[in-house]
Amino acid sequence: MRKRTTILVAISTAICCSSAMAAGKPLKVYILAGQSNMQGSAHKSTFAAIGDDPKTASLLSEILDRNGNPIVCDNA
Repeated sequence: MRKRTTILVAISTAICCSSAMAAGKPLKVYILAGQSNMQGSAHKSTFAAIGDDPKTASLLSEILDRNGNPIVCDNA
């Protein structure tokens, strides 16, 4: 399945490039990059590190309750 997808992408790219060159227009390429861990599922054991940095220490009181447990948003 993965090989088929790779071949399909290669063919699609070749078609797009050849049509753009035939039209005499510059080809615009957009690279979308990101990390797979950008979904925001941090473990609560890492919250203490937020308090170590003076720039982010104030955020710690917003994400932890008085007992030190993470605040859970019901409407999120």
